[in-house]
Amino acid sequence: KNRYKYHAFVFWSEGFSGILYAFLVSCFRIKSPKIIIINLLIHPQETFRFFLISKITKFSLKKVDCVIVHVSGLIKDYQERFNYKGKIFYIKESREYKDDTKVQSGDYIFSGGGSLRDWPTLIEVTRKLKNVKFIICDGSNTGILSKLPCENNVIVKYNVSHGEFTELLAKSKFVVVPFYNYRHLGGNMIFIQSAYFGKAVVASKNMSAIDYIKDGYNGLLVSPGDEDELEEKIALLSKDEKLLSLLSNNAKLSYKEYSTENFWSDLKQVIDKVMN
Repeated sequence: KNRYKYHAFVFWSEGFSGILYAFLVSCFRIKSPKIIIINLLIHPQETFRFFLISKITKFSLKKVDCVIVHVSGLIKDYQERFNYKGKIFYIKESREYKDDTKVQSGDYIFSGGGSLRDWPTLIEVTRKLKNVKFIICDGSNTGILSKLPCENNVIVKYNVSHGEFTELLAKSKFVVVPFYNYRHLGGNMIFIQSAYFGKAVVASKNMSAIDYIKDGYNGLLVSPGDEDELEEKIALLSKDEKLLSLLSNNAKLSYKEYSTENFWSDLKQVIDKVMN
């Protein structure tokens, strides 16, 4: 009832609250201020729930004036998948850390994250690189990693706290982030956190990785599911200290791209364009 006091509504938190509001506006033909959704994420899945969410999203987006994404590949994806005709902009995700964790270059490689990680391919690689130590933090709750037999050079941790995760990353030699395929979203936070601690990243090319990791600058990119290529890049960074130092220094420099100051400046420009 107070909506007429505002020029626009900006919805955050993966955007679905904005979709629900736009759905109500569409269903009941309600007059509304402009609708802007930040960080709309609809992960492709072969489930009825995803089918239903996709239909609701496509219907609701007709009333959305602007969508802001943190992954540039979603611009074309949403235009094609949802036939979205409104304005859509890419702004890099922002995260400013103030962490006193001591940064070290340890003797192990770190990997961690949630359900979209390609643990089977990484574990196969660890079996071939038996002289390289790995610490893997599984936050997926899928149980996949627990079913994969690991060699003595691998330590797997489950349900670790944010503090322990951060400390293990900060004290690692470098970071590996494996994904199943290009369309799998995710990894933004660990990419930004790795940059904060000056850690080079070896990552599979998904939509997020190609935005946040510049191949040969602050990390190395490999084809998703390519066991041989992943092994080659990990082995290379494990042995080539000069290259590792270069990528790590560049990673630290790239962290400034994720400042909240840059984000708010970019967001203001987008809102100005939408309102005008």
